[in-house]
Amino acid sequence: MKSYAVIGLGRFGGSVVKGLAERGQEVLAIDRNEDIVNDYMDIATQAIIGDAQDERMLESVGIGNFDYVVVAIGENEQSSTLTTLLAKELGAKMVVAKAATSIQAKVLAKVGADVIIQPEADAGRRLAERLVNKNIFEYFEISHDMMFAEMKVNSPKLEGRKISDINFHDKHEINVSMVRHTDGTTEIGAGDTILHVGDFIYVVGKKKAVSQLSNMI
Repeated sequence: MKSYAVIGLGRFGGSVVKGLAERGQEVLAIDRNEDIVNDYMDIATQAIIGDAQDERMLESVGIGNFDYVVVAIGENEQSSTLTTLLAKELGAKMVVAKAATSIQAKVLAKVGADVIIQPEADAGRRLAERLVNKNIFEYFEISHDMMFAEMKVNSPKLEGRKISDINFHDKHEINVSMVRHTDGTTEIGAGDTILHVGDFIYVVGKKKAVSQLSNMI
């Protein structure tokens, strides 16, 4: 099992802790606010009060031994930057840092953050995608031109048809990885999988192709 440390228990950091705990993961939660830490005593594996800018504190909890360290102090740029730097210097394998701005993201990258998250910017892009492509319910970017997306089968023309008949890959350069049927069952997207109106399909492909497909099905 992987080990996780989350530093900063605001809305973002707190959500990460809760999500990891719900999935049975071991997670250390750190914040300098005692009242906030108390809220996570029964959620995290361990919740402690501490100033993440204190190198001795980070060293005492063995921050370098965690598989993932999430620095969720995006609103305090100096604290976030120093905490990220200290975590890397103490041997943290993978540091995921929250940035409030693109400039902060660049600074975090320079001090060693392995992954940088911009929740507000990401949420804005997701909303834009939903507004433009209303049939895309969830998605995430795999690279600058590839994406994974969830979309709903709406077209009566696809009712009862096999995935192989529609030829997603050859016509659209898209792979259907999974199908969630209206009865709640799921199956891997094989060629003989039969689609029905109301099913959700999970696809991987180039962004433009996925966007076009979402308006066709």
